[in-house]
Amino acid sequence: MLTEERHRQILQALETKTFLTVKELVEALQVSESTIRRDLSLLEEGDYLVRVHGGAKRGQGLADEPDVNQKMALNPELKSKMAKKAVSLIEAEETIYVDAGTSTYALLQALDLTDVRVITNGIDHAQLCLEKGIETRLLGGKIKSETRAIIGLTALDQIRSYHFHKAFLGINGIDLQYGLTTPDEEEAMIKQAGIQMANRTFVLADVSKFDQVAFAKVGDLDEVTIISSGMNAQMLSNYRTDTQIMEA
Repeated sequence: MLTEERHRQILQALETKTFLTVKELVEALQVSESTIRRDLSLLEEGDYLVRVHGGAKRGQGLADEPDVNQKMALNPELKSKMAKKAVSLIEAEETIYVDAGTSTYALLQALDLTDVRVITNGIDHAQLCLEKGIETRLLGGKIKSETRAIIGLTALDQIRSYHFHKAFLGINGIDLQYGLTTPDEEEAMIKQAGIQMANRTFVLADVSKFDQVAFAKVGDLDEVTIISSGMNAQMLSNYRTDTQIMEA
C-alpha cells in the first residue's frame, strides 16, 4: 500500500474515532509498527493529527459547534447509559444544576425523582422538568440559538447566587493537557460557575469528547468526576491517573 493511501485511511479513521492505537492501525493496514509510527510522525508534522502515548488523536481544530438537532443524533445509546448512571447519583430533596446539552437532557429524561429542585440554563431542559412536575428554575439572559442555552452576565450573576448539592455538565472537549473545553466563551463561564457553586460536579461525556480541544477552557480535570461510556482500555489507562472516571 502506498504511503499516501495509508495516510488517507488513517485520517479517514480519525473522522469516526477520536483516538487510534498503533496496534489498531497495524492490524487495519497490515504494515509494521515502525511504518505506522513513521506515518503518524509525518501526519503530525502536517498538523493533521496529534501523536499521544500508544497512538494518535485528532488534530486540535476549533470546529464550529453543531446545533442541538445534530447533537441529538450522535451516540444516543452511550448518552442513555451515562444518563442512567448520573440519575443513580441523585438523591431526594437535593438541589442540582443541570447544564444545557443533549447528554444532560438525556439525564432529565431518565430522572424518575420529582422531589428534587433543578436549576438549568437549558430551555428544553426546563420544559421537560415542568412536564415531569419537578420544581424548576430557569436562568435568565441571552438565548444561544444553536444550543438553546441561556448565557450572558445576567445568567452568570444568577447562577452565582445559588448553591447546588451536585452539578451535571455537558462538555465538548476533554484533554489531558488542556482540560475541559467548549467552543463558546460565554457558555464556558456558566459551566465554570456551575462547578464553583456545587459540592460535587459530574461531566457527562461519551468517548467522542476525549482527546478533543475546543476554544474556551471550562476547568481542570481534577475539578470534576467524568461519567463516560464507550472508552477502550487504552483510553481509560491514559486518563485515570489524573482523572476520576465513572464508566456507565
